[in-house]
Amino acid sequence: SRGKDDKPQLQDVPAGKRVKQQTDVDDVFKALASLDFDDVTRDANGIAWTGTYACELKNHLTYQLAIGKKLDRQYLKVKAVGPSDEDIDKARTVPVDPKDEAARKRQSEVLMAAQTAQIFNAGADGWYYPLSEYKAKNFSRPLADLVEAIPPATKPATAPAVTAPPPKK
Repeated sequence: SRGKDDKPQLQDVPAGKRVKQQTDVDDVFKALASLDFDDVTRDANGIAWTGTYACELKNHLTYQLAIGKKLDRQYLKVKAVGPSDEDIDKARTVPVDPKDEAARKRQSEVLMAAQTAQIFNAGADGWYYPLSEYKAKNFSRPLADLVEAIPPATKPATAPAVTAPPPKK
């Protein structure tokens, strides 16, 4: 996702870990953001599905990408996930003050996202997309390659004790 500073941010980093290199996270995010396909197949025989990515957009849609491998080629299958059924029901049934522009916009976005996910999935169901080698590199990075253990805090060197000179007589 994008953080408050609009930079790509890795989600669900395990406790005690941190991102190794921001540029690696940027590369994975760019691969998701500029995803395109040169080829498509309906033949999933022999594809071993090994991982997933989820890319949550601001418009209440999440795209789930399953990553698989067959021989030396990687494949994706893509599914759109819209708002929860509870959010959809709420958007359809809970009245919104006509003067509350933000609430009306959110209600509209939720309903549009639900429709977009349904239409997308109807068209994408059963299709598998071979990835170029370059894109596959970014989609096949395990979490362990993106994070590292946070080093223990180092204690600052303690200053030598200062003793007062003996009083003058």
